[in-house]
Amino acid sequence: APPGGGGTFAPAVRAASRALLDWSLAQYARPSNAFCHGALVLAQLLFAGMHITAASALDHIPPFSFCALRLALALPFLYWLARREGGRALRGWERAWPLPMGAAIGTAYALVFVCNQRSGPNYTAMVQPLIPLAAAAMSAALRIERVDAMKAGGLFVSVVGTTITLRVWTNEDEAPGVVDSIFLMTQPIAYATYVVLLALALKASALVTVEFYSCRYEEERYY
Repeated sequence: APPGGGGTFAPAVRAASRALLDWSLAQYARPSNAFCHGALVLAQLLFAGMHITAASALDHIPPFSFCALRLALALPFLYWLARREGGRALRGWERAWPLPMGAAIGTAYALVFVCNQRSGPNYTAMVQPLIPLAAAAMSAALRIERVDAMKAGGLFVSVVGTTITLRVWTNEDEAPGVVDSIFLMTQPIAYATYVVLLALALKASALVTVEFYSCRYEEERYY
């Protein structure tokens, strides 16, 4: 070992890495509120980054090709997660879930890039708060999840805050037409439909396994 006790550095790094891994696995099994909120914030930051970077990429790659490429890159990771989760092949009636779920998530994935190319990242991001609104409405109608006053208030703040923030940076002369408005409205509703279907499927199936088969079905549609 080097003078001064430097030989303790590597074991300390290994111990810290192991502690971090144990903590991550514990959070995966029983996540804390702070971890859940942090993950939600991170997901929104990643989606925001996707809207911005995709706007430049779509100048060179058609929207549906971009969507197929995105799914192709995600499938190996989803397969690995499904195996780690203890996922198995779908059986019996479970095989019916990927069809409507794949159609819903495929529509949402494709339209998010179509809207980005046609209307720009700001308008595409502006309509995303419709996802929890539509999901809450469908979940309440199907009695999957109750929407209390706190949830309704949070949805209201999310929609109004996002709309006001993005409206400041939007040029009024670039407002989307009727067709683009339909695309912009359909995309978040399709994603919300997928989320609700996922909630129903998870009552009997593993999360990542169903996600993997839904994405694989949708990729086969594009190819």
